[in-house]
Amino acid sequence: MVSRGETVYQRGLLAESQLRKFVNIPHGYLFGYQGEDSEMYPSRSFTASRLKAIVAGAIIAPMVMITGGGVLEAAQPPSNIQITVTPNLVGAAGNNVAANATDGAPGFPVGSIVAAATVAGAKTEMYFSPTTLFGRDDIKLEEIAGITYFTKAGTTHATDPRDWYLNIYTEPYAGDAKPDWYGDRLGAEPYLAKDIVDPAKTWNKWSLDGATNQLRWFESTQGATGATFGSYTDPDWFTRVSGNALSGQPYSAHEVLYFSMQTASLWANGFTGQLDGLQITLDDGSTATVNFEPNTPACTTVCYVNAATGNDLNGGATAGDAKKTIQAGVNAVNATGTVNVAAGSYAEAVTIAKALTLDGAGAAGTIVEGTTGTGQGITIASGTSGVAISDLTVQRFENGIYMVGSFMNIAVTDVNSFSNGAHGIFVAGGDQGGLSFTRVNASNNGLSNTSGRGIWIIDGVKTAITIVDGWYSNNRLVGIDVNDGTVTGLTIAGNEVTGNVDSGIGVLGAQGPGANVVADNEVANNGRYGIEIKVPNGSGSSTGAASMVVSHNVVTRTVDATDARDYAGIAVFRRAGNPALNADQPVGVVVTGNTVSGFHRKPIGSTGDGFGIVVEGTNHTVDHNTVSSNDVGIQIQAGNTANVQSTDYFDRGDASVAGAMINRNSITGNTVQLRNVGAPLTDATCNWWGSSAGPGAISGATTEPFLTSSNLDGACTPTVSVSAARATVTEGTAAGFTISLSQAPTAPVTVSYATVNGTASSSSAAVGGADYTATTGSVTFNPGDPLTKNVGVSTTADTTDEFNETFSLDLTGATNAQLGTTSATATIVDNDAAPRITIRDAATVEGNPFTGSTTKTITFSVRVGKASAKPISATFTTRNATGLFGAAAPTDFVAATGTVTINPGSTSGTVTVTVNKDRTRERDEQFFVDLNGPVNASFNDATGRGVITNDD
Repeated sequence: MVSRGETVYQRGLLAESQLRKFVNIPHGYLFGYQGEDSEMYPSRSFTASRLKAIVAGAIIAPMVMITGGGVLEAAQPPSNIQITVTPNLVGAAGNNVAANATDGAPGFPVGSIVAAATVAGAKTEMYFSPTTLFGRDDIKLEEIAGITYFTKAGTTHATDPRDWYLNIYTEPYAGDAKPDWYGDRLGAEPYLAKDIVDPAKTWNKWSLDGATNQLRWFESTQGATGATFGSYTDPDWFTRVSGNALSGQPYSAHEVLYFSMQTASLWANGFTGQLDGLQITLDDGSTATVNFEPNTPACTTVCYVNAATGNDLNGGATAGDAKKTIQAGVNAVNATGTVNVAAGSYAEAVTIAKALTLDGAGAAGTIVEGTTGTGQGITIASGTSGVAISDLTVQRFENGIYMVGSFMNIAVTDVNSFSNGAHGIFVAGGDQGGLSFTRVNASNNGLSNTSGRGIWIIDGVKTAITIVDGWYSNNRLVGIDVNDGTVTGLTIAGNEVTGNVDSGIGVLGAQGPGANVVADNEVANNGRYGIEIKVPNGSGSSTGAASMVVSHNVVTRTVDATDARDYAGIAVFRRAGNPALNADQPVGVVVTGNTVSGFHRKPIGSTGDGFGIVVEGTNHTVDHNTVSSNDVGIQIQAGNTANVQSTDYFDRGDASVAGAMINRNSITGNTVQLRNVGAPLTDATCNWWGSSAGPGAISGATTEPFLTSSNLDGACTPTVSVSAARATVTEGTAAGFTISLSQAPTAPVTVSYATVNGTASSSSAAVGGADYTATTGSVTFNPGDPLTKNVGVSTTADTTDEFNETFSLDLTGATNAQLGTTSATATIVDNDAAPRITIRDAATVEGNPFTGSTTKTITFSVRVGKASAKPISATFTTRNATGLFGAAAPTDFVAATGTVTINPGSTSGTVTVTVNKDRTRERDEQFFVDLNGPVNASFNDATGRGVITNDD
């Protein structure tokens, strides 16, 4: 309610300072300042056109897309807009408005806004532009088909008429009654409603029509003749709009400038009515709903963003209270927090200047999009560390992800960067470390820049860079380019790199202390080059510190060359870099296990060749590669000082030295299999050339010996091995061994052999003497000889029982061959009977217990007829004798059991029994020792008699 005679905006113009308060509020809400009239309407003013331009910029901006040329393009009007207004959005930090967190209007979430002016003259005004509510700014009064809102007060309006009221302001128009920053002002106050039913402490609904609480409308245009502030006879909305404004012109065609919910300065102090649920409907069915809720918590560790339902003035702490733009979420979240971005299209550029995680709803769902290939999509500010970006697409900017400066620990995972003017991902300008790009699809970039790359990392010292499992295709120049400066600890692995205009993968300045690897990539149908390794400084090792390894990549071309110059599948070469950072010459690269095919010169008008693998520089290894169907399979070169086309050189490189081991490759079906241009004599032995006949003579390369099959790990030189032709023989029969050569030699092959003891011995000191005759010697295979030689070794026939025994014939010292199986074993089978055991009788004098100890011993000798090489044993047990001469334990002797053993080479053992001394005069006595369980022998006499002679 406004009091009779109150003049709102009496001076007719907003001050510039006041307008600034409005336009600084983001996201299209224009909220009035709460204060005294003297503060609200100072005398300084400006024209309506100036006012409209500034206000339009504030209100319309959130609903437009900024194109590359800076032009504002209108967004499509939504059919349904949901807006949430909280106390912190109303005026200056929520001045004059409080929140009720537990009470909301019917059909709306719990919570509402409460008027809370505490000083005289204070008021609250909330302005909503048509663009904010409906996505367009040309809504006419005649299009408004419905308005409802809810209020709740402590008394009925008959007791206290104060309540939240609604004003609608129109755009200025020619001939309006009082030209100013608005044209008409139409107001409705609940206490003037028709058929009012307004119980106290109850949510009451106010609307344009209905059986009760139908709003009546008056025109209170400032300074216009006939302006009023409402009465009980004012018309309903539709009647009012069908008539004429105070200017005499029809209301219907006037366009809405703002919808506004207000309190009045003269009575706001002490008014505590609640407000909720403003809904405006147009005649095309579009609706705008404004929900009034308590302040939402500001996000800290997790910030939610949703382009469809969010608002940047929301707290962002929950998905239901999401912010609208990614940048608002990034600005709000704490360092190391997460910005969770819902699926949707985000027409904005984003800058990240702190550690955080930016996580979309999947690369197909969350789209960060520019319009004309200008500006940066996601910028990471220089010096920032600990940023993770995942599950989104960034497209149609100049650069999709932009990092200029120094960075540490940046992770980009499951991200698409498509169709950007220059590069999908651009990193430059300083030192970088710990950058990882996993499952990134950076394709179709370079739409307006001929140097466009999928990913381009340049300058400075680059440490621990990982680019894995991604897709880098159809970019204007290069798919993956790690260039300028140096790099160490580089991994480029598991990527699909296809259809790029110039090069698939480029690496410049790889060096220690970290290991560097380009592995398991599919590199197909790129421009002139598949994989380029430029001025590396590797260790030459396949693993460990400073290694530079190019392994198990599939590098192919299946389309015709279009450039007249050289092409290459894998190239290791000198390329001018930074003399202060890079090696002068390429050093120490291992190229292993790759498949390279299809590199040919341009069919017509060519000045170059197509190379499978080309290397220059020193200490390289090229092995286990399959290189086929190229103009030149493998080339080693040095001294390309002219660096011009139409020579045998690979003309991109100009190293002055060369040195490589080119071994165990499959080099087949190339026009020129292997070529040496300006390099020293090269070891190209042990390669497969597609035929067991080898490649023939190749200038500048040693190719013999060569593989005679496509097994790259097979024998290159002949292999000499030994086997046992007669592996098991009876003693006295000669054992036989065969020494064989795997293939015919091209030069004499000699190998030494010698017998080696196993369990058998060639020494005469062995039990039973030597088991075989020690044998040494050598054999020679001359070209044309049979590929087997036989060696015999005599064994000894003896009479000693022994185990089956073994010895071997071992090979050493092969010349012009490599050793294969170096030892073969023969077994000598024994044919001698086992010895027979006899235990002999024994006797002892009984003894007197008063002369020394009370016991003495009697010893039985256990013997065999001949020594054995096996240990012989039997168990023994003492047994009492009966009758007149019987001796019994424990009186006469101590019962005993145990085992008697005769060691190999020995013929005897003993059994000892203890005898008890006494003073009894008696007959001589006897007992027995019985043997049982012979091992490695049989019994001749298994019982021994012991006699105790009486001496009393």
